[in-house]
Amino acid sequence: MEISKSKRTWIIIGAVLMTATVQLSSAGLNNTMYAILSGMNGLQYYALLATLSSLGMAIMCVIGGRIGDMIGRRAVILAGAVLSLASAIVMGLAQSLSVFIVARAVLSFGIGTFPGNAFVVAADVSDAKQYPKVAALLTATLMVATFLGSTIAGYLVDAGLIAAAIIYPEVVGLIGAVISAVKMDKKPASDEARGKVDGVGMVLLAVFMLSLCLSLNQGANLGFGNPIIVGGLILAVVSLVLLIKVEKKAEVPVIPLYLFKNKKYTGVILAGAFITFYEVVMASYVPVSGQALMGLSASVTGYFSLPRTIISIVLAAPAAAWVVKNQAKNAAIGLTAAGLLAAVAFFGMIFVGAGSPMAMPFILIGITGFTEALKGASFRPLVISQLEPKDFGVGIGMMTATGTLLMTILLSIVGPVFTAVSAQDMGGALRFVYIVTVCCALIAVVITRFATKEKK
Repeated sequence: MEISKSKRTWIIIGAVLMTATVQLSSAGLNNTMYAILSGMNGLQYYALLATLSSLGMAIMCVIGGRIGDMIGRRAVILAGAVLSLASAIVMGLAQSLSVFIVARAVLSFGIGTFPGNAFVVAADVSDAKQYPKVAALLTATLMVATFLGSTIAGYLVDAGLIAAAIIYPEVVGLIGAVISAVKMDKKPASDEARGKVDGVGMVLLAVFMLSLCLSLNQGANLGFGNPIIVGGLILAVVSLVLLIKVEKKAEVPVIPLYLFKNKKYTGVILAGAFITFYEVVMASYVPVSGQALMGLSASVTGYFSLPRTIISIVLAAPAAAWVVKNQAKNAAIGLTAAGLLAAVAFFGMIFVGAGSPMAMPFILIGITGFTEALKGASFRPLVISQLEPKDFGVGIGMMTATGTLLMTILLSIVGPVFTAVSAQDMGGALRFVYIVTVCCALIAVVITRFATKEKK
């Protein structure tokens, strides 16, 4: 795509702001949702909101990506930005808990247009040599925004400015969407993506993901023999079968099944999903090690990820420059190394206990900063290299959907075991979680080596 340097710069600035919005909003709400729901007497809905927020983003990453492929990303990101801001305003002003919950779900769908489309917008205006550097920049943006989102929202909520904490990220997103939209092409990246919108496929995709993930998530609480859970799992299977049938006949399918015939594409997105599992463990379980086993305060454990953030930002550019030198080979090596480093970090976390030095979790989580720098420079460029322009949006969106599905399945296994064991042995429960995390990272390494092995 021919584009001036000035336009390309402005479009990437917009993509950076949209990418930042994702974590400014998500990390901020994750850090403050307990306090917000406590004030609304709605703590019983904490787990439900967490599930709905991630699911909405995963579903919309795929659907929004495909619609962007078909009609152009300009309209999609603007619509997503407006929907996000409107739902955030409703959340910030809501006096009713039910209104707040509905608005939170809608927000996740609106903001779900950003993760995939922001990276694809950058891909549309970058060549093969430029894109690893841009992808690394956007990944570093996610790291910075995760830290800033949690911190800024915490201060605002403590100051009683709950509405401001909820709304300001979406203002950032709207600014980014407008900046990119003004400079980008109104047309789709490829005329091959034009066609009838696959509405039935989009509905079936949403039904499948919602029924499967909510059933697995709530099955740990209600029991997998509960009629509601059984019905949800049956609905997931039926909707998946129907989705496959519909997608085979669709003119422009929302899930292009032919992509999964590509061993490299399928392997890479699976490997990335297995590596990413460590992030949810880092956010949810590592602070418990610090507080329950080491006796540290919540304010101290909140800084465990600071070295990781700094390392990932500092190494983002060098990692991207190294990948560019030999993209096919080095990106595969980079993703492999990312998995190995995540395995090393959480193998170390197995031994964190009451007598461990306070620096130990800082150092171990800091190792994952190298993981993020390498994954950021390798993961998306590997995926993009396997896609035609007409499938950029949906192909990137399916990365997020795959990660969400895998994490939900793994958490449905890990969560009940942790809950049962932690009642008698918190250390043993945490060790189990970390062993699973190490196994996931090593599985990612094996998949990467198999998927990226070049045929002679």
